[in-house]
Amino acid sequence: MEIAASKYNNTLGMRFHTVYSARPRKGMFLQKFIDKELTYTTNHYRDFIHLEDLCDAIMMLIDSSLTDIVDIGTGNSVLISDLAPGFPMKVFTPGERAETKADTRIMQSLGFVPKYDIKKFLKILS
Repeated sequence: MEIAASKYNNTLGMRFHTVYSARPRKGMFLQKFIDKELTYTTNHYRDFIHLEDLCDAIMMLIDSSLTDIVDIGTGNSVLISDLAPGFPMKVFTPGERAETKADTRIMQSLGFVPKYDIKKFLKILS
């Protein structure tokens, strides 16, 4: 989508950051955390966006006339090991970016404010 949005006029590309909900993808950090199957954390920073917030952002973009590429996230990076303290940390993870963080200026200009926070979400689940 990002390539198409950069090549064609009147096209919008949406860059979703780490999307989460109460029903996360199998085999991923959040699913393992929720199912109490987590065995380690990492030293990566991730910008987590709740599925409902993502849908709200998409609806705002559908109603806008924006084109190009838009980041959809919270603009806040969270250290993975802070979400599950006490677990061993896996330091060497080839191919993983050290940090993801959305540039939220465009979404903020549309009035987008995420409702969910990953740390509060995980406290509710634990």
